[in-house]
Formats: sequence, C-alpha cells, structure tokens
Amino acid sequence: MISEDMFIGAMIERQNGDRDFNTAVAQIHKANAEIEKANRYIREQAQTINQLRSELESTKARADRLQLHFDVEQAHTAGLTAEIDKLNEMYGDSVLFTDSGQRFRDGTKKAKLHLIYEKAFDAKGRGLGMSDPTKYRKS
Repeated sequence: MISEDMFIGAMIERQNGDRDFNTAVAQIHKANAEIEKANRYIREQAQTINQLRSELESTKARADRLQLHFDVEQAHTAGLTAEIDKLNEMYGDSVLFTDSGQRFRDGTKKAKLHLIYEKAFDAKGRGLGMSDPTKYRKS
C-alpha cells in the first residue's frame, strides 16, 4: 500500500507537472500569437513589395518611351541640321543666311534664318507651358 507521504509527494509532483504543462501551453500560445503577428507583417511587406515592383515596371516602361521620344527628337534635329547645312552650302548668298545683327551666347553671328527658328521655338514652348523658353534653346 502507498503511504500517505508517498501519495502527497505524488500529488505535489502532479501539481508541479500540471503547472509546468500549463506554463508551457501559455508560452506556446504566446509564441503562436507572435508568429501570426510576424506572418501578417510579412504578408503586408510582400504586398508592398509587389506594389513597388508594379510601379517600377510602369516607371521603366515610361522611361523607355521617353528615351525613344528623345532619340527621335535627336534624329529629327540631325536631319534639320543637315538640311540647313546643305541649304547654306547651296544658297549661302540667300538673305536668310545673312547676319541678323544678333549674336549667340558665344558671340558668333546669328543668321536671319535662326531668328525664324527662335520665334517658332519660343511660341511653341510657351504654348506647352514653358514660362521662359529661351532657357531651353541653345541660342
């Protein structure tokens, strides 16, 4: 037969075990809550990353379109410059190629033809919302 002391000792051990078990369960619940909180944060960050990736792709596509537009404008400028150079070569005595009396920033003479360009550039620039188109042209 089990003595009373042994029985009490067993009961105390059981209570200690139950307390340890309950403590362990509480710690597991707390850890699970922290894990769920971390998982929510990770999901939110993943959503933010996906949104930023989408915005980046959109920005890259826009940059590519702008670069193409810029390249086309440079090619257009090269074509117009070639035309002017050839016209000057062939018809350099035309009144359009004579000195307008104005000078470029570097001091070289402006032909009357260039004044036509400046007038058109400035008018279009103002039409596009530039307050001072002269800041953007090369003369």
